[in-house]
Amino acid sequence: MAWDALFKQLMTNELKDFDVRTNVSVGKLPLQIDVVIIKPKIPPKTNILSSFTKYLSKINIIEFKSTHDLMKNADLTKLIGYVGLYCNSNDLGIQDLNKITAWYIIPYEPKFLRLLNLTKKEDGIYLLNFSFKFYIVIIDKFPTKFENIPFLMFSSKERLREILKLIIQEKSLQRYLSVSYLLYPKVLKELTSKEDYYTYKEIQDNIKFAVEELGVKNVVEAVGLEKVVEAVGLEKVVEAIGLEKVIEAVGLEKVVEAIGLEKVVEAIGLEKIEKIINKIKGKMKK
Repeated sequence: MAWDALFKQLMTNELKDFDVRTNVSVGKLPLQIDVVIIKPKIPPKTNILSSFTKYLSKINIIEFKSTHDLMKNADLTKLIGYVGLYCNSNDLGIQDLNKITAWYIIPYEPKFLRLLNLTKKEDGIYLLNFSFKFYIVIIDKFPTKFENIPFLMFSSKERLREILKLIIQEKSLQRYLSVSYLLYPKVLKELTSKEDYYTYKEIQDNIKFAVEELGVKNVVEAVGLEKVVEAVGLEKVVEAIGLEKVIEAVGLEKVVEAIGLEKVVEAIGLEKIEKIINKIKGKMKK
């Protein structure tokens, strides 16, 4: 899902002072933890998501749900299971549980949470009464502050317009425009038609910053190459990251499948495509 992939990459980019690992495999089956954050010995001085990072333990096991995911009570027991599997995979015993915190990050409050014994730590952050630290993050309940934007971009539909409007209006939040476009193109198009700060075309043009910051592979995997090309055109994608990187990231077959060989040839030229393919072949031989 686009939301899951971009959430993971945003956590990696925004929490650069932490050791952020995504899709962490535990066990022999294809079981993967969404995100694992390892807290450094010296706490970093940053305001980004500070109301979240100040509760981090040495090891943090995170399960993320977007508005497009089904949230259910069993998610919590699955997360507990992931903690056990992570401990088993990393040779950690019961005595090490005080170093671990489980995090369930969700856009809004589902009904089943109201039946649990939760202690409010602050707006949006709740501690579950359990044998080890288990926090529940409800994004919709986070205050509207600049440092919370990486979370607030994944708010529920009711809160989303407020957050996107803030991103459009505030020049200091420009770097989130491109990612917002990837996630919510229709909503942004509607909002920009009513605002004087950015035009929709300017946001489309700035998508290359999202590609550069998040990485072509992550963006393409999240929203699909066709959508990125549709947003800015193949020439601009190539201008921003180079056709070679696109081909290396997703393969020539997927590029052709997504936008058609004719469009690729028209935009880039057959001769240039052949040179890039030969260059890639040369690298493979080495």
